[in-house]
Amino acid sequence: WTEMPAPAAFFDGGAGIAGERLYVLGTGGALHSASLPGLADWRIEKTWELYRPVLGSSAATDPNMGPVNLHALGDTLVATIVGGNTLTAPLDAAGRVGTWRIASRFYGVRSGFAIASLPRALFALGGVAGQGPVQRHAEVWSTRRE
Repeated sequence: WTEMPAPAAFFDGGAGIAGERLYVLGTGGALHSASLPGLADWRIEKTWELYRPVLGSSAATDPNMGPVNLHALGDTLVATIVGGNTLTAPLDAAGRVGTWRIASRFYGVRSGFAIASLPRALFALGGVAGQGPVQRHAEVWSTRRE
């Protein structure tokens, strides 16, 4: 392991690679990126602040509550956040993040999930459902369509 320069990371925040850049959710919800492999040119990217969930309450929610997962899906940066909500933003040729929008929500899992990815598919693994007694899931949800 080698220590490299980086912005202050957010507890339970996300990190992901898209194209030739590393994206990191920093303190205060700021999204940073730097080119790989050297991480020499950190810049601040367009991020989300408060948004309204796709389903459920109409109250604004802070998506930075974590965990946040960041992944590339084609030329799009995808953020999956607590409650199974998914936000997407286009990436230009230089890896700059465009305007974020609410994309979808995968059902069945509320928190505690992990995300794995392929260039054209995301997989949500496990998680904890609902209120009350803790219900752990062994299911896998996918964006891939057959």
